Amino acid sequence: MITADGYQALVTQLYFSGDENIQKDAWASADVAKNRILEVIKGSNGVNTVTFNVGLAKKLSMENASLDKLTGTYEPDDEKGNRIELFQSGGKLWKKNEVFGDTYEYLGDNFFEYPGLHDGSYLRIQFVPETAHVKMIQHRFQPGSEIQTKTFAKKP
Repeated sequence: MITADGYQALVTQLYFSGDENIQKDAWASADVAKNRILEVIKGSNGVNTVTFNVGLAKKLSMENASLDKLTGTYEPDDEKGNRIELFQSGGKLWKKNEVFGDTYEYLGDNFFEYPGLHDGSYLRIQFVPETAHVKMIQHRFQPGSEIQTKTFAKKP
């Protein structure tokens, strides 16, 4: 895992030239892994050096196929309050409202956040995969108050 403050973490698997196990490993020997086999250079001082250039993003995007799995209608677990309908448009997750919808930005780790709030307030939704269906937890926070959470289950 590669991390830096203010950026999304990168999780990847790397391989090193000269490793005789690469040919026996289906993942390491696959065509898509060739860019992850790093050249090991032995220096004149006997120290091995590997260069791995990486770029990290401040925000992550999510594939449309993954967004599709999250879209649908969610009912509150406590049966109090309104149901929430999520859809995707333009590669982003939206929560339907009376006019069109409110867009949420992907934060990583199954969290999305509504970007329009100020002064430390936030409205986030978190997806928790379960065996039968997807649960969504809505987190609402305003400075000076406790975090309010509400759980929703996706309708089949």
